[in-house]
Amino acid sequence: MNLKTEVDITLAVKVTAAVLRKLPFAINNALTRTAKEMVVAGQNELAADFTLRKKFILTRLKILQYSRTSDLTAVVGIDTNVQGAPLILGYFEDGGTKEPDNGPGLAVPITGSPVRPTFSDSVVRALQYTKLQLQLAATGNKIEGLKNTYVVPGVGVFQRVAPGNGPDATVLIYKFESSVPLKKRMSLTEVMSEIVNSRFDLIFNEEFEKEITRQKPKR
Repeated sequence: MNLKTEVDITLAVKVTAAVLRKLPFAINNALTRTAKEMVVAGQNELAADFTLRKKFILTRLKILQYSRTSDLTAVVGIDTNVQGAPLILGYFEDGGTKEPDNGPGLAVPITGSPVRPTFSDSVVRALQYTKLQLQLAATGNKIEGLKNTYVVPGVGVFQRVAPGNGPDATVLIYKFESSVPLKKRMSLTEVMSEIVNSRFDLIFNEEFEKEITRQKPKR
């Protein structure tokens, strides 16, 4: 006996097509949620690893590119686009050496001097290196700047803090270095990768369920 039957897969095709249409939206939402959690975890890592003189450093870690349904890519990282000196935060992920961007050396602020009284202090705004306007004096060959500052070539920038020529009359506020070693201080990549590994699947499942069960508005 031969049996013949037909299966109508129209409904299955419609369901599959509906699922496929919703999939990019679920992935997009999951990527955005995961990226936001990565930023929070990364900021917590920075706060634990560093003495933060300026809270804006935390805001430099951000979502650099948000995911879209047409481009399912989210990018989280350090935004180095800041005014003034280049942001060196990224150097502390793997360690390295800070080299001069301009000129033969780096001017390193001295902790305990007027430029930075304590380690937790930011550089005093009025004594920031670029604001000193160091230049060749009108007379002689000495390089002088604002706030009673002057340069000793190969040594650093000094500030006159008292009258006379005694040892206490001047203080070193910036030391010249040819380069500065930067040790590994943080593990942002590891911390944020852990968020992806531990959270993305769960978040995606939640977002996918929301998309599938979402009711179309009644007309």
